[in-house]
Amino acid sequence: MKTLAGILGVLLVSQIAFANPEPVQKDWLSTMLAKAVAIAQSQLKKDDEVPVAVAGLRGTQKKETEIEPYWKGDVTVRSQDFKVWKDIEKKMQEGAYQEALTRIQDFKSHYNKSRLMPQVQFTMGLALAGMGKNKDAVSAFQDVIKQYPEHELVGACKEGITRLNKA
Repeated sequence: MKTLAGILGVLLVSQIAFANPEPVQKDWLSTMLAKAVAIAQSQLKKDDEVPVAVAGLRGTQKKETEIEPYWKGDVTVRSQDFKVWKDIEKKMQEGAYQEALTRIQDFKSHYNKSRLMPQVQFTMGLALAGMGKNKDAVSAFQDVIKQYPEHELVGACKEGITRLNKA
């Protein structure tokens, strides 16, 4: 009798685990998003930074005091496509997948020549997967592989395709 109760307990726990895969899915989405973010950060160069600060000097020209340079405002600002990408990343981290998709579509229409396009397309697949649209997510990952066959995210796309096809 105790063995039967133990088996039923194990079956009940396994049913609960399989019935609610969301925490595992969220962990996977977070891990994949982190990959895209890291690659986007590494791709940006100093050339992408645009100086926007105002410089000035404090002090007088007397020998007792030194003239001290200062900056007013932000020293650098990233390009506009990077700002939009950061907004997409934020929405994904919040789990606001539909809002992320809307911003992704905007990004694709306004910055279609951006170096961040592979990450954005990959993130589109993640957002679709987060919404449970696995077939569309697989299609988005396949588009990344097709359009950017040498990109660092190709391995993650293949992993995503395998994972989503099993779900």
